[in-house]
Amino acid sequence: MNNFERYIYQRTFSAADRIELYDDFRQYLLDGLSAQDTFAKLIDNYTRRGENPGNPIGKILKECSDNLKAGFSLSESLR
Repeated sequence: MNNFERYIYQRTFSAADRIELYDDFRQYLLDGLSAQDTFAKLIDNYTRRGENPGNPIGKILKECSDNLKAGFSLSESLR
């Protein structure tokens, strides 16, 4: 994701979007999935299993997932 896309997504990512995403994330974790598996499931959901790879929330989640894989903590990955 380039800087322009990141700026636009930050401006359009509402509190309601964030609440829904965190609630979905929480539910997967309560079901026993790891954080990495949870990111994979959510990315699949938001990108319609890859049919809509340009979905903004899907791109944000992909970046968070990549940060987690790179060794950042979960809280750092979600920033």
